[in-house]
Amino acid sequence: MLKIYPASSANQDQIQSIAEQTFIETFGPFNSKAHITEYVQQNLNLTKVAEEVADPRTHFFLAIDDGQVVGYLKVNEFGSQTENGLRDSLEIQRIYVLKKYHSKKVGAQLMKLAIQLATQFQVTFIWLGVWEYNERAIQFYEKFGFKRFGQHTFMMGDRPQTDWLMKRPMN
Repeated sequence: MLKIYPASSANQDQIQSIAEQTFIETFGPFNSKAHITEYVQQNLNLTKVAEEVADPRTHFFLAIDDGQVVGYLKVNEFGSQTENGLRDSLEIQRIYVLKKYHSKKVGAQLMKLAIQLATQFQVTFIWLGVWEYNERAIQFYEKFGFKRFGQHTFMMGDRPQTDWLMKRPMN
């Protein structure tokens, strides 16, 4: 049975492990091994995860099924978001689930939690960035009422990629 728990510094190893595994599963097939390895080493290492977990405006949640971490959610309040100027909002920076759990509604439960948090924080909208070619994720977000409102460049090694910015109003 799936359970979702708030994560803390005591869970840094679990967060780092699931972050690396899900990132590689999601983007590995579309990028060079060197670029994926570089990204993981720079952005998903234990030191970086510890810094993120220590940020009081960043919140992590682990999805656990039968004792195994199968996915996670990371949301950022204003001041810790990856885009400037999006006041009165909550960012879903990461919502990742192991590939073999994609059909088990883990992502939907994590998304419902993110929306619940946005309601709790009384923000006007919730937003995220998604790779323009991740059609499965885009369709998932659209089912929850997200619509495209912009884009930004995401660097994968020396290769620029476009992320769509999508938001959902909270009223």
